[in-house]
Amino acid sequence: MLKHRALLKSIISYTDDKKEMESLVENFIALNTSNLYFPLDLHKKIYIYICEHVKRSTVVPSNNLLKKHFEDDAEISEELQMISEEPSLYSSNFTGLISELYEEQMKSELNGLLNNVRKISESGLKVEREELYGPKDAAKYFLHNSVDFLKPASNVRTEGSLKGNSKEAVDRYFKIKTENKFKGLLTGLETIDFTCRGIKPGELWLIMAAPSELKTTTSMNFAYTQAIEAGKNVKFISLEMSYEQCHNMFVCIHSANYNLWHGSEWDDVWPLNYDDIDEGLLTPREEKFFKFLCNDLDTNSEYGYLDIHQPSEGLTVSHLKSYAEVENKKRPIDIIYLDYIELMKDEFRSNSYTEGLNARIKQLKQFALQFNGGAGVRLISAYQANREGKKLADKNDGVYRLDALSYANEAERSADVIIYTYLNDDLRDNKEVKMGCLKNRTKPKFKQFIAKTRLECRKIYEPMMNSENQNQGTDPNSIPSQPKKIDIREFI
Repeated sequence: MLKHRALLKSIISYTDDKKEMESLVENFIALNTSNLYFPLDLHKKIYIYICEHVKRSTVVPSNNLLKKHFEDDAEISEELQMISEEPSLYSSNFTGLISELYEEQMKSELNGLLNNVRKISESGLKVEREELYGPKDAAKYFLHNSVDFLKPASNVRTEGSLKGNSKEAVDRYFKIKTENKFKGLLTGLETIDFTCRGIKPGELWLIMAAPSELKTTTSMNFAYTQAIEAGKNVKFISLEMSYEQCHNMFVCIHSANYNLWHGSEWDDVWPLNYDDIDEGLLTPREEKFFKFLCNDLDTNSEYGYLDIHQPSEGLTVSHLKSYAEVENKKRPIDIIYLDYIELMKDEFRSNSYTEGLNARIKQLKQFALQFNGGAGVRLISAYQANREGKKLADKNDGVYRLDALSYANEAERSADVIIYTYLNDDLRDNKEVKMGCLKNRTKPKFKQFIAKTRLECRKIYEPMMNSENQNQGTDPNSIPSQPKKIDIREFI
């Protein structure tokens, strides 16, 4: 507890030095945005008063002010004297102590969690009016309560007041402007990208379609673009297809990259047919290209990581949180694809399928917002359209309505962007798919548009009418480019 005194000493002013006050405020912000707490009540009381003072005046209180406030509390007055005798810490020394104490805090809490797990497994334990007993309950209890141990020592700021904190908005704006910082991850389809400006951390996007109408294929094309074209780290979690199927599909999409293979030594064989890969029917020349593609994906340093994960058991929200936090420690995650929400396992002991699904969607949105200490993560999931919604879309030129979302209540509320894809026989014959927007929380909805498809190689693209590839909008047998690499400033 002596080390906690040094933290408090370093957020209290003992002089009138303005430069020192700036350092003390920096210390306070580092502590206030951390996951550390004070275990002693008298330290909590002192810290709460300091927090209230900073909210009112934007500077930390003086030692004299604290002594006056607590003059009737002999124990705290004595403790303030002990705190004043500690050394003051600044910058990395202060944040280093936060990390050290946070590590000790986590060890203590983990020991408590493991003791409860042992009790549940061996003799049972009452937790929030519920009797837990046996190894299975113990494992579930550990899973639900272990994610917090993966949080960093410091959080991203998640609270504040318009009065007193609004200068931060100005600072954020000019930081973005000077760094040319664009947080959106683009999809590769220009109509979507120019309207939505990419998916941002903390956002939940849904791609809705009827069965076999390209919701998964659309997700895979987005994921490929972000990993290979943008160099980001992508997690693709499949609950419907095997790892091998997903892997082969991504290689097939890679074989259809116009920017890479048009005019190259492989111009005579690209793109590859997924069924030929799946069934071992490639020609000798295609096999050489297939090997080249796999080696390129293995070794090209310009590409990001596109990790495929097929859970061995039913995936719950808690499993997803634990998996993502662990993986983020190994390599920061830019975006997660979930294929798809309805196939996740219900861990909420819901009274009905609808109630369980709505609970999962709500939890997934919170997961997207709170991931990595509040930094957030981008999350995209496929979503099933109901039969009635599909019938209405058939009658309305492929335009869906929000009530086409199966069990739609929470999906409609929690999602930031909802995209739909629509197919019928004519569109399939013409190698086309219609795409539209049902919801865009912060931007306008883009109008329905037609994208081209080459489903034998799992490729979806939006024709670009320019001098380089002007025939691509009319020839259904041509493979177009990915949209040109666009200057991010065009979206700002």
